[in-house]
Amino acid sequence: MDKFFYKNSGLADDNYLSYRQKLMLFNFNNQYLSTTPTFYHFNVRVQSIENSSDYPKDSVPRVTSFPKYSSSYVGDDDSNVQNYGFSHRVVKIKQPSSMDVNLSEPPGDPSQTTFSIQYDKEDFNSTPLGITMGIRYNIDPYNEQTATNVTLNISPSSPGVSLVSVRSIQYFNNTGGTPFEQDISPTSPTVKVYLNADGKDDAARQWPSYSPILFNHSNVLLVVEPGYLEGNQFSVKNASSISLKCTFSDNITAREEPIHYRYIDLVYNWDGSITTIPNPNLTMPFLITAVMEVKVW
Repeated sequence: MDKFFYKNSGLADDNYLSYRQKLMLFNFNNQYLSTTPTFYHFNVRVQSIENSSDYPKDSVPRVTSFPKYSSSYVGDDDSNVQNYGFSHRVVKIKQPSSMDVNLSEPPGDPSQTTFSIQYDKEDFNSTPLGITMGIRYNIDPYNEQTATNVTLNISPSSPGVSLVSVRSIQYFNNTGGTPFEQDISPTSPTVKVYLNADGKDDAARQWPSYSPILFNHSNVLLVVEPGYLEGNQFSVKNASSISLKCTFSDNITAREEPIHYRYIDLVYNWDGSITTIPNPNLTMPFLITAVMEVKVW
C-alpha cells in the first residue's frame, strides 16, 4: 500500500508507462499491423470504510500514526470520465505488528546492564501461524515496520540509569567467528529509539536527543522501519539472525538470553522436551477494511 499509493503518487512518466505495460493496458492496431501500441488510461483507488476510532489502540506501534486510506489513488484523474470499465473489491490492509516486553516478567538477572531484541531469519514468512493461518500472520521486517516496547525493571532504590548505546549484532552460521557489531547511528532513518514514549510521533523523546535518567517502569521503544535488515545485507551475507542490543549505565535486571521477535515462545519442560506456545507479547497485525477500485478507459 505505502509503496504503490504514497511513494508513487504523482507518477513520473517512466513509472506511469511501466505500470501501463505491466498491466497490459494497451492494444495494437491490427488493421495496419502497427507495432505502436495504443495505451489505455487507468485509475487505481482505495477507500477505507472504517473509522480510526474503531481501531484497537494496541494495533499499531506507539509512534505510528493511524494510516489515512481515503481516496488515495495512482494513475489518471478520473473525475470527468464517464465511460470506463471497472472492478470493485473489498480488501483487508495489513498493519504492522508490535511487541510489549516487561523485564519484571520473568525478573531475569539483577546484574544485567543490557537487553537484546533478536530477529531470526528462519522465522520470517515461515512461522507456524503464517503457514496455517495465512499471510496476515507472517513477520516480514523486510517490508513492514516492527516495534518493541520494553518496560525496564530497575531497583526502586536505584538513582536511575541512562541508555548508553544501541548496537546491531549480526550472527552467521557459516563463519564460526565473532559476531559482527556496529553502533546504530543517532540519525538512522530505519532504527529509531524512544524513551518513555507515551504518545504518537513524539519526536521530543527520541534518543539520544532526549536522554533522561530512567527509573523503574520506564520504557524504551525500538522502532525498526522497512529497509533496515536489507541495509545490513541480512540475507546477502547469510546471517542467521540480527539483534538490537541496548546497553545502560547500571543494572536493569534483564534477561541474559535475547528477546525474540516472533509469534512463538519456547517452554523447556522438566523432562528436557520443548513445547511451543503463542507469544502473548506480540500483537497480531490489525486488518483495515477498505474498497479497492480499478478503472480503465
